[in-house]
Amino acid sequence: MTVLSDSDLETVDYGVAGWSAIVTSNIEKLDTKLRKVLKGNTKILGVGTVTDAAAATVQTLTDSTGGTPSTTIATTTDATIDNNFASLTQEINALRVDNADLRGVINLLLAELRISTGNGVLAG
Repeated sequence: MTVLSDSDLETVDYGVAGWSAIVTSNIEKLDTKLRKVLKGNTKILGVGTVTDAAAATVQTLTDSTGGTPSTTIATTTDATIDNNFASLTQEINALRVDNADLRGVINLLLAELRISTGNGVLAG
């Protein structure tokens, strides 16, 4: 039997005396970790994928300029405004990358939890 360094879970050989205590301990550790991950999550376990956050797909700003939306922010005659636009653009693009990375990690986690043999815990 070995304690796995990344997860603090303990391996157990099939049929070994005391195996149920080890499995119970492992399940309690997994439950504790999953509760931390899922705290505040309103999604139902077993969903197929995790979608983009609203910030990545929905325009939440009010545009009262009468202009036409574009993926490019035009330069102005004011360097301060241009710098502000550049900073906002950089932050928005970084948030979109973070959202995509997080969605990928969560989808991998869901796929692992959905394994139909072994220790899979989600239906689907």
